[in-house]
Formats: sequence, C-alpha cells, structure tokens
Amino acid sequence: MTDVEYHRSRYDPPRKKGFLGVPPGVLIASLLVVSVLFALLAFYFVNMQFKLREMRYVDDAVDVEIIPPIEEPPPPPPQPAVV
Repeated sequence: MTDVEYHRSRYDPPRKKGFLGVPPGVLIASLLVVSVLFALLAFYFVNMQFKLREMRYVDDAVDVEIIPPIEEPPPPPPQPAVV
C-alpha cells in the first residue's frame, strides 16, 4: 500500500527544542567549533612576537648659514615748516 506521511496539526503540543531553542547536537557542535577557533586565535596571539622596525632617518639637506637680517634704514628727517 501507500505510505501515509503524518502532518503536524497546529493543535498538537509543541516539540521539545532543547536549550535556547536549539537542538542539543547543534548546540554542542557550534560550541565546539567556536571553542576551537578561539583556542587557535589565542594560540596565535600568545606566540606572536611584536618586532619594532627601526627607522634610520638621514638628513641630506645642504648646510645653510643663517645670517641676521639687515637693519631698517632710519626714517627721513622731518621737512622744515613753511610759514
């Protein structure tokens, strides 16, 4: 004969979903994957060495002598008053 597939009715009681609404197998697998990735990241940062790159700056500019500025000339004498 033919197989009859049972369809859930909206009036049936809800299924048990597990902790946080997630099946236990999926929860354990996701926690395992996240834990392994966190352990790999922690292992990478623990073994990573920060090396300072030393930069040497060289001044190749031309040596220029700085001289004091020329003083301003004195102001012209006042004009004689015309009467």
